[in-house]
Amino acid sequence: MPPQSQSSSSPPLLRVGTYACILGTLSACTSYEVIDVRDQEGIVDALISRGPNGSATCPGRAQLLGVGSFGTAEEPELFESSGNGTSVQCRVVPEGGGYYVEAQTAMGRTDSLSMAGRVVLTGQAQTVSMVLSSEGFPGGRYEQTDCTATFLDGIVGLSMGGFRADITCPMARHGALTCQTSARVSFRNCASSRPVSP
Repeated sequence: MPPQSQSSSSPPLLRVGTYACILGTLSACTSYEVIDVRDQEGIVDALISRGPNGSATCPGRAQLLGVGSFGTAEEPELFESSGNGTSVQCRVVPEGGGYYVEAQTAMGRTDSLSMAGRVVLTGQAQTVSMVLSSEGFPGGRYEQTDCTATFLDGIVGLSMGGFRADITCPMARHGALTCQTSARVSFRNCASSRPVSP
């Protein structure tokens, strides 16, 4: 289950050094740096649609959450961090032969995305969970635990303390309603350790 949101006054999170993370095992880590929650940055473009299996009442296509911008040929990408009503938190933790990835973004108290999963370094699509919530049209909390994620930068993106992925949930549920949700996400400066239990 994703950790609860942390305020900007929370203590800094420990991140494993870049070189050690490329090795892929915590036992090999030798360098460390402190990553504050406020340094974590992300871009999210999350959509909802009817999809191939959706209910007739699902929209044809609508945006549920937009944070930052992926840019264009003329405009650079725009990453956002926590502040001014926006919350961005992410985590990329080396575990065995892969990584545990987790991210939460929110705008105010109404629109949010939460995703998590364990990634095996095969270069193929992975299975993750994703929850999208919105009070706008069509409002609700849409959840699926076996979404498909394609990590666009592969091991290189993950090992550098962040990740970029396309996520598709063709059977996201909100009560009796089934729609397709999807998101392109990009996160960087992520924490590289699990939160410490109190």
